[in-house]
Amino acid sequence: MTLVRKNSIHYMNQNKTMQLAILILTWARLTAFFTLLLLEVRHAFT
Repeated sequence: MTLVRKNSIHYMNQNKTMQLAILILTWARLTAFFTLLLLEVRHAFT
């Protein structure tokens, strides 16, 4: 019984970690995209 509960808690934590990792990756990709876009725009205007 305790093993099952421990496993479910571990699984929940793992799921949260995965969601956080996906969120960070998405945010990083968006940031990189906008940074490149800004650099391109600046390069075009100068």
